[in-house]
Amino acid sequence: MPPDRSESAEDFARRLFAPAFVEKVRIASWPCFPHQLKSRRDDIIQEALIKAYHAREQFRGATDEDLLGWVLEILRNHALNILEAEADQPRLVSLPTIEIADFRGTDEDHLRDDPADLEDGGDPLDEVAVAPA
Repeated sequence: MPPDRSESAEDFARRLFAPAFVEKVRIASWPCFPHQLKSRRDDIIQEALIKAYHAREQFRGATDEDLLGWVLEILRNHALNILEAEADQPRLVSLPTIEIADFRGTDEDHLRDDPADLEDGGDPLDEVAVAPA
């Protein structure tokens, strides 16, 4: 069946934004939706539906299945564009404040700078315990 070119913009919008159709898009897109964007999935779907509406003159299908496939392709491209844009942006990371502890303490026996301070006069690294590999 050839596409119905007599469909008005209003009729196309009703079909595109019908709750049942939006739910089909949500269900069909779930398995292949990028993991990094899953928390924003509903917003991205809405953005893709708006893009589809604005590009309605390019739609060449006739059935709701044709429309679903076309919208899923727009959604896929939109999600990939978002991922690419976010990959180009440096991420700001908030790190916790780290307090530096005072390690001077009262017991300074473990702080030997001079090998002569060692009981056997050897290398200070000889006293460092090495964990077995």
